[in-house]
Amino acid sequence: MTMRCALVLATLLPAMAPDWLPAQRVLQDYQPAEGLLRIGPEPNRAIPMVDRGFTLVLPEGATRGVIVQLDGWPTAWGADDPGPGSLAAEALSRGYGMLFLTTGNPLDFLFEDSVTAAVATRIEGILSRNDIATVPVYLAGLSLGGTRALRLAAYLSRHPDRS
Repeated sequence: MTMRCALVLATLLPAMAPDWLPAQRVLQDYQPAEGLLRIGPEPNRAIPMVDRGFTLVLPEGATRGVIVQLDGWPTAWGADDPGPGSLAAEALSRGYGMLFLTTGNPLDFLFEDSVTAAVATRIEGILSRNDIATVPVYLAGLSLGGTRALRLAAYLSRHPDRS
C-alpha cells in the first residue's frame, strides 16, 4: 500500500454539512483520552490529553483525493458550519475527502520517528479500510498542525517505501 503526499498549509475548520454542501459520508473513531501532559516542572502544570482518533469525511461519488488535517484536537463534525469558501467546504464540493487526525497528545510535534511512522500507518490503514488507498493525499495544518504536516512530509521523503 502506498501513500502519495503533497503538502498544503491551511486552517482547520471543523464543520457540519450545511445545505449548500453536496452529500457526504462521515466516519469517526475516537478513543477517550486518559491522563495529563505535563507542561512545566511543577506537578500542577499540566493539560489534559485529547481523544485519539479520526474523522473522515468523504464526498458523494468518487473521491479525487484526501486532505489530511494534522491538528491536535478532535473534530466534532456536525458542531459548526464551515461556511462557503472554507477548506472543508471547498474540498468536499470538488470531490476531495477530509481526514482529521489526532494522536491524543495536543502538543505532539512528531519529533520521534516512531510516532511519525505510527501516524503514517494510521493514515494508510484508514485510507485502505475505506477503499481510497490509491488517491492522492495532501497534508495540511496551521501552526502546530503545519509543523506536524511538515514533519510527516519529511519523514515520508526519507522513507520512500512509505510514500
